[in-house]
Amino acid sequence: MAIELELLIDTEATLGECPSGDNSEKRLYWVDIDSKRLHVYQPQQHQSRMIQLEEFVSCVVPRKSGGVVVGLPKILGLKPHPFTAAFILILAKTGKLC
Repeated sequence: MAIELELLIDTEATLGECPSGDNSEKRLYWVDIDSKRLHVYQPQQHQSRMIQLEEFVSCVVPRKSGGVVVGLPKILGLKPHPFTAAFILILAKTGKLC
């Protein structure tokens, strides 16, 4: 039995990793590690958003209270609104806002 696949969006990712779904907000998140990008896809609206970061990003996890947490080399980033580019950054070792 052959399975047919359909490309929904072409992000031209070089190293797409860590797909993570948020059922409450109906969003799919993933990262492109080599391109330093966070991707967000809303299937019901067929809307895709890419956020360019300055550092490599290794993972993304939705938060129960909304937004996501992203894994960066030296900081832990909280992203309260996936369709904006504003980050609240917290230094991983000190816990201070920057």
